[in-house]
Amino acid sequence: SFTVRGRQVARGLRQLRDRGPAIRARAWNSNCQEWCRMRKSHGPEWSSPRLVVHIKYACACAMALLTRSGARHIYDPVDQFAIVPDGMHALLAQTSLAAKDYADHPAAREAGIRVFWHPLHHSNFWGVTVPFREDHLVVGSHTTHNDTELFEAVEGMLHEHVDGARFRHIDPAERFYNTGGHVVSPQQTDQVYRQ
Repeated sequence: SFTVRGRQVARGLRQLRDRGPAIRARAWNSNCQEWCRMRKSHGPEWSSPRLVVHIKYACACAMALLTRSGARHIYDPVDQFAIVPDGMHALLAQTSLAAKDYADHPAAREAGIRVFWHPLHHSNFWGVTVPFREDHLVVGSHTTHNDTELFEAVEGMLHEHVDGARFRHIDPAERFYNTGGHVVSPQQTDQVYRQ
């Protein structure tokens, strides 16, 4: 999810051009240690971002390398709940509820961290709906997380309340094995919507 989220955040920042200074936003779809190695090897001419969005995890080496440049750091936990790492200036939350929870958290308030809602890349903005069909009683979850406690609760509820219904866990690591389980292209996003 971090690769799609990175591209989504970059695209969102580029769309702010009409509201302020021009933003040349790019997504780095490799690990943070590789960015740091390249930066050390090629210097500031290679890459000197003024703003770094850390997706899922803070890139400590990038924060250290950019200390003197005055770069601002934004944290985006994407699909996990996490404590905001030290040194962040803002946070992107994937749901409006998460944005409110983070904004109201005493540690975030004390640190003066600004919180913005930036919907998750697989929000249903296309308005896809599937009509109820008596002969297709499947409820599913599309995630790499094997949340057996949640899955068992859903299966139990279906068994108790909906005759013949079943639960299906669709693991993108299996479905998109050739990209390491990551949805990295618009075509793969379309495949997710068609499932």
